[in-house]
Amino acid sequence: MSRSQAINIGTIFYRLHHARRSRVIGSSLSSRCLSVQYRRRPGSLKPTSEPTAPIPIRHNSEVTCKRLYLSDEQKPLTHVSQDPPCTPADQSPAVDEDDPREKEKLYDFYLSKYRHKTPHKDAPGTWLQSLSGCESALPAILRERPLDIFSGDSRDLKLARRCLESVLATLSANRSRNEQRKELNRPDCLAGSKALRWLLRIIDEVDLSAGLGFLRALVHCLVAEGPAVERDIWQWLENAHIPAMLSSKPAYERHSWRGAVLLFLAESQAFWANDGCLDQSIKSFEHACGATFDVQNTESPLYLSKSVAGIWIYDQLYFNGASKHTNVDVYNSFVRRLRLWTKDVVDRDFKRAELLRVHPLAPTALPSLAFVRDHCDRHDRSAFVLDLLPSKTAFGFLVSTARLLNEQGYLAEAHWVLDFGRKEMPEQFMMKTFRSPKHTDVFGYESRFPGKPYSPNEAKRRQELSGRVVSTE
Repeated sequence: MSRSQAINIGTIFYRLHHARRSRVIGSSLSSRCLSVQYRRRPGSLKPTSEPTAPIPIRHNSEVTCKRLYLSDEQKPLTHVSQDPPCTPADQSPAVDEDDPREKEKLYDFYLSKYRHKTPHKDAPGTWLQSLSGCESALPAILRERPLDIFSGDSRDLKLARRCLESVLATLSANRSRNEQRKELNRPDCLAGSKALRWLLRIIDEVDLSAGLGFLRALVHCLVAEGPAVERDIWQWLENAHIPAMLSSKPAYERHSWRGAVLLFLAESQAFWANDGCLDQSIKSFEHACGATFDVQNTESPLYLSKSVAGIWIYDQLYFNGASKHTNVDVYNSFVRRLRLWTKDVVDRDFKRAELLRVHPLAPTALPSLAFVRDHCDRHDRSAFVLDLLPSKTAFGFLVSTARLLNEQGYLAEAHWVLDFGRKEMPEQFMMKTFRSPKHTDVFGYESRFPGKPYSPNEAKRRQELSGRVVSTE
């Protein structure tokens, strides 16, 4: 063996020795750098002991770090995945039902700190705010005197509607309601009376089911002219006559305009009321529930649907609240007549419980508690309850019921209602405004919802809003 061959053999043995030593040391370092134990992945991937640099992981991160694996081709494969993004409700930790301290926090939060904001419905007459600029849509001959259309031979309901709305837009601009009423009662105006005489003259030649906008403006002007003119509306509704244009239409279209007139009457009476209460609207609704219109046959020309007007009055009383001038007897009378226009028994009990909870004189939460026990806390729930429970309406209903029960001395019942809500709707009862949402970032990148672009100001905004209590008026 020559000297050069001996040197080459020695070099080979030297390199093999150091390579073996490097693998042992690298394996030891790798096992110390990675804190997660080896687990075999499904499929053909297997754990590796190749040396690797330590992966920096923040302790407050919600990141799942998995091992390095080798594929069948012995190629290193790095797999570092983030937990799936959480929903807004999941950002708050769940309440431990077995921990009394957590339950006390939940009770204290919803009974004293949380403020549920009830949405508001449009006040009577809100539609008048959208009438600006109606004059420009009129023909030039009617722009100066739009009421002249009712003394001619026109049969155009749409044009008549624009003329009435033009008058209302002019009167409602920078005028109080009393000033508007005086203008509508001037002898040279009387827009409601003129429009009603014109309509009764051509009623068989127009489609009232397609002219609800005109009917709304008409009733608004008639109510402004006083109670004597309001009686003309009832005489019109009590007339058992089906307009010829509607005689060939389905039953719903033949009488839908009558229910709309009742709605517009209730809305207009509430708008023109000096004290802002709904007493006169409720009295008109009671008159519609009387013997004259007690007709169940939808084919009858006297059939008058009361559902639309009833829902509007209910929304005004519950969401916007009853006026301090409300007559309690009139309020109670409307509650008793829920059965006349609410066919579903469960829906009727729900509306009754809500109206009694916001009663202007003696609010009580006991009917709401009875509703939860009788209709919600049972296995054979009705379709109404199945649609109600996952909604925000049910959340507000339960929280408001629990708060009023607590105020009236029924603390155990209030806790039971909150426990029921937490059991049925855990995603709602998470004290989201009380607990600070967790903020994490993964390897320098912010954790966020899929498809949502990164915004450096959003994390700051969430931190500023965390812990803030929702307020209500």
